[in-house]
Amino acid sequence: MFGKVTAGELHGNPEIVDAADAPPYHLPTLIVGIAASVGILVGSIAPWLRVFVISANGLEIDGWGNATLTLGAASGIALVSQWDSIRTTSSIRWAVPLACGVFVAGVACLALAVINIIRFTSISTEVFGATFGLQIGWGLWLVALCSAVLSAAMGIMAVQVGKTSTQGSKSLRPTWAAAWVWAAVAGSAVIVLCAVTYVWARQITGYDDSFWLRLFEQHLARNATV
Repeated sequence: MFGKVTAGELHGNPEIVDAADAPPYHLPTLIVGIAASVGILVGSIAPWLRVFVISANGLEIDGWGNATLTLGAASGIALVSQWDSIRTTSSIRWAVPLACGVFVAGVACLALAVINIIRFTSISTEVFGATFGLQIGWGLWLVALCSAVLSAAMGIMAVQVGKTSTQGSKSLRPTWAAAWVWAAVAGSAVIVLCAVTYVWARQITGYDDSFWLRLFEQHLARNATV
């Protein structure tokens, strides 16, 4: 009678979970996820590789950086939209599908980063009969690291918030959160399988050697406009 009144009881909606009832590390994992999304954005426009005197950022690597930039931006916006739900007594029910979606986006960014790391270390660096040293840029490593952190944080959030939402509503079926989690796992497995297949196929057929020529052309074009 004189116990704590939850947001669900106050509003007459059993699906509303009080922010105070959320896991104590829900807010920290949300902050980590937002920071990781920003890291993916920064890494996408930062240098991905350097060959001789030529460096290229993610946006110059055949659209790969555009993909990670888009996924990172979408993930950051989605997570920021949940900020108010954590700090107030509004519903956090949809935090589960949102976290699962961002988890899949993080896995996709990680797969793209790993694909390019393998690509750069496998492709020939011989141009016009001369071999040049190749260095993978810090931007690509940042994308890979932040993608892994984002996936881990969202995995924790999805599982823990799902448990809280289920406990806060007797009418909410326990399989609701689990369905989203398993859907995210299945989607991530498909992404990983596609990435492994792509790398395997490229190892057999070989990578496009004209990639370096395009970088040289871009380098010369930039110098010509200066």
